Amino acid sequence: MFDLGNSTNGTVTGLTPGKTYYFAVTAYNVVGLESPFSGEISYTVPVTNATAKLRLTMKPSSKQAILSGTAPAGYVYDVLSTTNLTSWSRIGSVTSAISGTLTYTNSNATNPSRFYRLKQTSP
Repeated sequence: MFDLGNSTNGTVTGLTPGKTYYFAVTAYNVVGLESPFSGEISYTVPVTNATAKLRLTMKPSSKQAILSGTAPAGYVYDVLSTTNLTSWSRIGSVTSAISGTLTYTNSNATNPSRFYRLKQTSP
């Protein structure tokens, strides 16, 4: 709760990038009589440098490649794969959890020389 005193605007600091906040305001007069709350508005704090950081774990016996890492919460990525670093194919997509983590499992990682990358699709 913030009291702006005799002002019609203010600044809220310390908000976390990628999170959504909801705001409503009231006004009060010189004797302290307060109005009802205004309509609610929402604001999602923009994330700068929205790059994902990845780790790759291979499980050769099960032919699985597990991509895991961190990215801004709610961001969606196409998972791309190649064996030659020239022609990339989309093999799926992954959305970063509210905690900022992501995990994608490629259960068909049959080629021993395979490369992966993410392509941001949203927001």
